[in-house]
Amino acid sequence: MAWSTWTDKVTAVDTVAAADVNQLAANILAVKGGAAGTAPTKALETLISEVSDMGGVYSADTSTSQTLVYTSGNVTYNPTASHDVNLPTTSVVSGWTRRIFNRSAAYVLTVKASGGATVVAIQPKTWVEFQARQATPTTNAHWSQVDAGGSWYAGGTVAGDFSAGWGTCSDIVSNCRRSGPELEWRLKFLSGTAAGNVCTITIPNSLSIDTNFLHALNRLGEGVRFTGSGGAAGLQIQAAFYDSSSGATVVKIVYRVSGDANKTWNADVGTDMFGNAENHSYWFRIPISGWALG
Repeated sequence: MAWSTWTDKVTAVDTVAAADVNQLAANILAVKGGAAGTAPTKALETLISEVSDMGGVYSADTSTSQTLVYTSGNVTYNPTASHDVNLPTTSVVSGWTRRIFNRSAAYVLTVKASGGATVVAIQPKTWVEFQARQATPTTNAHWSQVDAGGSWYAGGTVAGDFSAGWGTCSDIVSNCRRSGPELEWRLKFLSGTAAGNVCTITIPNSLSIDTNFLHALNRLGEGVRFTGSGGAAGLQIQAAFYDSSSGATVVKIVYRVSGDANKTWNADVGTDMFGNAENHSYWFRIPISGWALG
């Protein structure tokens, strides 16, 4: 039917049978758990799923395990304690997608498949978008993280996270945020009394490096050391690397030797790397195990 005027459009809508509209409403109510109606088709279930995805709810002050159903929309939690969030399985179709946002500045949401396997732990101030790889998903392998991000949150780095080579560090400021499959980490501190040991720093929140997605030369970030004496002589460029001998839960700091014509990175430490009570500032970008998108 050709619609040439506004009257034609109104007439076309007016010809829709009331019974058809009522039946659609009944089916929607049945899917949503309301009044009984004709059993909905899989197409209608998918429609309801997609409509739910456009909405969202705010769930304040949760402290115990939460469970989503397939009609749930995107959800924001503001937890008062770390807890689980269970993904649905019943009536979930392949491609079902939802975003979960952890609004807390301190607590972690552990997202699990219906069978109990952990999909990912959502860090503070972080959101993750989940998608079902198949219908009625039950294990973590049935779910994908298709996107993720967040705001800066306190990394919680303390003196005990620095290896002995740093001495006892102080004035520590540590901030983190998730950016897709990687952790962005800003760190500054005052070193203690330098020792002749390898210098490593533990990655916050019990996270570990995904060695399958390392950057060129295993590099994880860079930073500077400032002696406080002023001028160029007071600065030293340093870099962070993954080192298999140190493990995947730490970053290893190395430095470039002054006057080295080959511009090689030196992993030996002590007074060659830095002196006592000096300022250090770093920016890391680390691929994290369990954060791969797909």
